[in-house]
Amino acid sequence: MSSKGKTCEDNSGDLINMLRTCYSAASNGWANFVAVDYYKRSEGGGSFQAVDTLNGKLLCGCDDIHACVAGSTSGARTP
Repeated sequence: MSSKGKTCEDNSGDLINMLRTCYSAASNGWANFVAVDYYKRSEGGGSFQAVDTLNGKLLCGCDDIHACVAGSTSGARTP
């Protein structure tokens, strides 16, 4: 039996950690997509931050897609 509150909790705060776990399990390969079956506002960046992190890793090796932009002053560029 699913609960909206529990689903949001499971798919929000720990999603980035799960992406990193899958990266290790997939012989250092990042996921091609992220599927979230329920989204609700939460503390932190939630699923949107996780997707920004994944896209940053795939595009330029950074922790955030915004750091991949030419001339970015973001401190997130940590390959």
